[in-house]
Amino acid sequence: MELAHLTLPSCERKNIASKIAAKVPFEAILDDVQSSVEDEIKRKHLVTKQDLRNIIREFCLDSDSVRHSDDALSVEAWVEKERRNDEKVALSSISPKEWIWQNILN
Repeated sequence: MELAHLTLPSCERKNIASKIAAKVPFEAILDDVQSSVEDEIKRKHLVTKQDLRNIIREFCLDSDSVRHSDDALSVEAWVEKERRNDEKVALSSISPKEWIWQNILN
C-alpha cells in the first residue's frame, strides 16, 4: 500500500489542527511538516493542502464556527449577526451582565 493512501495519524491531525487554529499559513505548515523528514518518509511528510482542508472540516475550524475564543463573546457576536440578518428570526437573549442585574442585584 502506498503512503499517500494511508490515513494521517490522529496525533498528527491534532498537531496540524492546532497550527491552523493559530492561523499559521498553509504554506508554513506544509514547509514545516515536509522539512521534518529525517531517516524515513512517513505519511505525515506527505501532507497536502487537501489534507489541511479536511482537518479544518474535521475539527470545525472554519471561520464562521468560532467568532471569539471566549464563549460569552462568541454567543454575543452570533446574536448580533442574527439580529442584523434580514430574515425574521425568533431570537431572545440576555447578556451575563443583564442576567446578574435582574436575578442577583435587583
